[in-house]
Amino acid sequence: MITLDLTGRTALVTGSTQGIGAAIARRLADAGARVGINGRRAEAVGDAVAALEITDAEWRRSWEVNVLAGVRLIRHYLPGMVERG
Repeated sequence: MITLDLTGRTALVTGSTQGIGAAIARRLADAGARVGINGRRAEAVGDAVAALEITDAEWRRSWEVNVLAGVRLIRHYLPGMVERG
């Protein structure tokens, strides 16, 4: 694992109350950064500050939403786009 020292640095992670954003915020904080997080609801931000840990199931959901959704769209639309040039 790469060790990163962010002591004295500040980071803002948007969409950081859950999923990958929350995990990124946690890792930056673990590396010593002051981390600003945000979300749509104050309650969600409070929950994220209290926890900043995500489960394997949350990682899987984030992967499905953020990565595989794009792959699925490409698989669906690309053949027609290639056909039409």
